Amino acid sequence: MDLGDFLTLVASAEASSEHPLAKAILDYALHFHFFGKLPSSKDGIEQRKDKVLSQWLLEAEDFSAVSGKGVQCSINGKHVLVSHR
Repeated sequence: MDLGDFLTLVASAEASSEHPLAKAILDYALHFHFFGKLPSSKDGIEQRKDKVLSQWLLEAEDFSAVSGKGVQCSINGKHVLVSHR
């Protein structure tokens, strides 16, 4: 799996999480895929970021946060477990 596909999968799994690492993963994946393609103003970035994420992330089903472990879900029929350790 190439890095872009990996980041899309992990970011999609983390999109429903409230964990601080989830935000960092989403920010990194967004930067990886869209570096230089976002507006420079902070308000513009947040609006564009929300729009881009809603169109780019894959749908996660059966999402659950596993306390002290991470998150798990199904994406495109694949079981995805992202550890927060």
